[in-house]
Formats: sequence, structure tokens, C-alpha cells
Amino acid sequence: MERRDFLKLASSAGLALAFPSLIPSRAEAAIDGPLFVFIHADGGWDPTSLCDPKGFLSESEENPMNKSYAAADIGNAGNIRFAPVGGNQAFFEKHHSKLLVVNGIDTETNSHDSGTRNTWSGRLGEGWPALSALIASVVAKSKPMAFLTAGGYDYTAGLVAPTRTGNLGALTRLAYPNRTDPNNPDIFGQRQRNVPENQVNLWSRYDLIANDTHTFGAALGMMYYDDRSANLTDTVTLPSFVRWDGGLYYRRGRLDALVYLENLFDEDYAISSIDEFQIFRGAPFNARAQVGLTF
Repeated sequence: MERRDFLKLASSAGLALAFPSLIPSRAEAAIDGPLFVFIHADGGWDPTSLCDPKGFLSESEENPMNKSYAAADIGNAGNIRFAPVGGNQAFFEKHHSKLLVVNGIDTETNSHDSGTRNTWSGRLGEGWPALSALIASVVAKSKPMAFLTAGGYDYTAGLVAPTRTGNLGALTRLAYPNRTDPNNPDIFGQRQRNVPENQVNLWSRYDLIANDTHTFGAALGMMYYDDRSANLTDTVTLPSFVRWDGGLYYRRGRLDALVYLENLFDEDYAISSIDEFQIFRGAPFNARAQVGLTF
């Protein structure tokens, strides 16, 4: 990168930090293609407790396949039968019209590893891509994160680059960076605590005397903050404020001295907060002096 291009980029970034509302944003086009979600239920998962119910016929039946419920209690949602345990009823009653249940698939093995490969790739042997990877390589291979995986059988055979994560919640924070809690749709677009929409910081110095023997100058600065959210739920607002500061500078030979005047007009304002019960006020008018001697 050329030095000039870097400076342009850096100055634009600084402007965006101070005046984010002045930088036009470009919304990425929403994905309009299909989204495939594969869930791998690993371990000792029992389909008779979900979508292939096998209840006992009577209390006296010997060695029933599932002792958790009676056959007479098996539920139905549309043409899907389900085991009457856990939250199955609510799930199937809500989603049965969008479901296709296939029971009785022979994985050709009792081994968990081989059975997993056969389930997702259709082959007992190693080296074959998962169905999810095949679909991603055809539907969205050019997308930056076409194949997201959090475990299970996710071998791709080089057809598509996998994006692996152990925490799917982290992806929602990347997708919705302006949400305090990306898992709560009720606060979409909510402002971050203590972050103003716009802020301005100006500081200018003028040398009243500047010659070979000594320098004397004065400075004036201004700080402006928009109103800000005071808490995480954005129910309390810190009002906007303007604070003026000043300074005096003097230098002669090896002697340096300065006086800094903060909050010249004694503005009463809130500088930050943790929540609505812990709001920190800015300092009133005050002065600080510093003297230095160079050896």
C-alpha cells in the first residue's frame, strides 16, 4: 500500500470514529438463497424418545423397547407420530407441516464413528465429504462463510472451505455488531452504553510571543458529546454537553511551564455511567500547572 493511500485510509477511519453519522454506510445485500441447517445428535440418542415412538403395551409387558410411556400415549401431529416426552408435543405441533421424518435407516454398522460417516456422507469409508459440504459447494461456494460448522461430521474433501467455531453465539455478535445482546431481537439497533452518535474534540494553540529567547502562547479547546445511553437497556439518557478548556504555555531556555484550565464555564454534565444508578459527573472548573527544567 502506498503511503498516501494509507494516510487517506487512516484519516477516513479517524473521521468515522468521531463522526460516524457522516460516513455513509453500505448495507450488504441480504442472502436470498436457501439456508440448510444440519443437526448431528451424537452419542446414545434414542429415536424412540423422539420421532420413532415405541411405548409399552401394558405395565406387565416384559422388556418393552421404551418404558418411559405407554403406546396409547403416543402423540400425533399431522401424519407424524412422536413420543410424549419432554417438549416433543409443542415442537411437532408447531413444525410438523414443514417436517419429513424418515425412520428405519440402516447405517450398516454399530460403530459410532463409521455410522456417523455413513449417515452424513453415504459411505462407511473415510475421505468422503459430508452432504452439508456438498450442498454448500454448489449453492454458495463463493460466499465468505458458505459452510459453518460447530462439530459433527464436517469433512469437505476440499470442495468448500469450512468455518469452524465452538461457539455459535459468537457468530450472532459478528452478524449484529450494534446489538447489546444479539440474541434479543427486541433491542435490535439499540445504542451502546456511553457511545454518542457524534462527538467533536477541537484544540488550537496560538503563540503570542515566539522568538529566539522565549515563547508564550495560549490555547483554547472544545469538547462536544451527543446524548448517550446511560445503561445497557437504553432506558436512561445522558444529555449532550459542550465543555470549553483553555491553556497557557511559556518557555524560556531550559524552563517549560504550562497552566491547563478545564471546564472554563463550569458546565454541569455527566461524562459517563455504568447504569442509571451509577452516573459519573464531569469535573467542575479546575486548573492544573506544570513546571519543567531540562538538563
